[in-house]
Amino acid sequence: MNPVLALLQRVNSRVILKIALLVIVEIGLICGSFFILTYYQSQGTSIGNSINLAGKNRYLTSNSLLQTEKFLDGSSDVLKLETARDNIEANIEALTYGRTISGVNIKSLQSDFSEYLNNVTRDFSAYKALIDENIIDRSQGNLGTPETVLVLKQVLEATASNLVRSSDILVTALGSYADNNSQNLIILQIFLAVLNIGILVLILYLVSRILKPISELTQATSEIKKGNLRYHVEQKSDDELGELTDSFNLMINSIRNFIEEQRRLSDELKTANEEIQQRERMKDEFINVAAHEMRTPVQPILGLSELLKAMRHENKLPVTKEEELLDMIISNAKRLLLLQENILDVSRIENKLLKLNKDQCDLVEIISTAIQDTENQIDKNMVEMRYNPSETNPPLVYADRAKLTQVVSNLLNNAIKFTQAGSITVDVVKDDNKAIVRIKDTGTGIHPRVESKLFSKFVTNSSSGTGLGLFISKSIVEAHGGKISGSNNTNDKGATFSFSLPLVELDVAQNVEENL
Repeated sequence: MNPVLALLQRVNSRVILKIALLVIVEIGLICGSFFILTYYQSQGTSIGNSINLAGKNRYLTSNSLLQTEKFLDGSSDVLKLETARDNIEANIEALTYGRTISGVNIKSLQSDFSEYLNNVTRDFSAYKALIDENIIDRSQGNLGTPETVLVLKQVLEATASNLVRSSDILVTALGSYADNNSQNLIILQIFLAVLNIGILVLILYLVSRILKPISELTQATSEIKKGNLRYHVEQKSDDELGELTDSFNLMINSIRNFIEEQRRLSDELKTANEEIQQRERMKDEFINVAAHEMRTPVQPILGLSELLKAMRHENKLPVTKEEELLDMIISNAKRLLLLQENILDVSRIENKLLKLNKDQCDLVEIISTAIQDTENQIDKNMVEMRYNPSETNPPLVYADRAKLTQVVSNLLNNAIKFTQAGSITVDVVKDDNKAIVRIKDTGTGIHPRVESKLFSKFVTNSSSGTGLGLFISKSIVEAHGGKISGSNNTNDKGATFSFSLPLVELDVAQNVEENL
């Protein structure tokens, strides 16, 4: 006799007998549902894995193209290029024949997708042949002229785009198939769910009273959600529900201890953050005090040195070694004074205390003044300063004259510093409602190491610079509502820095003149 039937015959309670029969039916229905859904889900999982694998072609192709460009630029070797190419080939073979990748079993695609897969294989073959014939096979020799390499890059990008496009089409086809499979699976799930729910309703009706202890745990959960972590559930039995109650209480104790520990750590972190902020404030205060204190000895040194030099000239004394040393003192004192002013400017900018005394300014006049101040730094036999402003209709801007002069001087000093021979050209043009100033030099240009962070603090490629001038200039220009940029010249040596400022509108200019 069947053991299950024998067990049912020994059960006297009719309620338990009904429950047992419903449970047997439910188990059979669940098992059948499980195997059916497992089959459909495995199909969906297989298609999903294939979609992921097909979609991976885009990444692998991009990586291969990147390695190719690095190889052509000389920053990579042929082994990395071959590895990137082989990864694409292995990925396509997995789609074609199936295999296990990273612990995931990939099945070969159905014949419905053969056409799409053939297109992917064809495009990859073209891409692989292009790499093998034009790069790998010639890697030990000359790859050709720069123009040939450029054309080769363009062809590689076009071929890679075809491979990505065919892979995307395959992904779309697989996704459409997966959607249809999902819809069929949903319909089957609904049908099986209705059967399961019908039987479960009957079972729940009979066992509701048996599961009364669960309601206590539910109430305890509600209390926990409200934040009452001191709630405790009384354990009234030694069965599984009793063990569950005990585990629940242990869990609450662990959560309570964890939260208390987190609060303690949060308080410590808050205290540490306050200490860091206090140190930052102390640092800023120190910088401000140091910068102001630097002015105290510098100004007397600079003033007395210039006074002494003027007195020597008035007495028409001959130039001596002492006067040369005096010039050095004046030059270094001015440099120290400029450093002090830069430090103060950076401090004001970071603390958002930069103030602008705006007025209507002639941009041509400001640039002319800045050029006159910096011309003594130029060896005119080696460097030519080019500046031919238009005398009619000069661009007018509403700006802080001193700050704007500082910006132009910084950019000119920067050009002079890196131009030992050649020329420095300054242009001012009007573009719609903006005035654009360009300073172009034929020097060494912007070093790639600093190009991406050119206008950040302390960024410089010069051993004599502080890296503050461009940062301050950017802040001043942006405070005026303008923009500043710098880049290497494309066809010539050197670099070009430019900044733009809004022009003063005609009616505004007239109002300003009337107020003056």
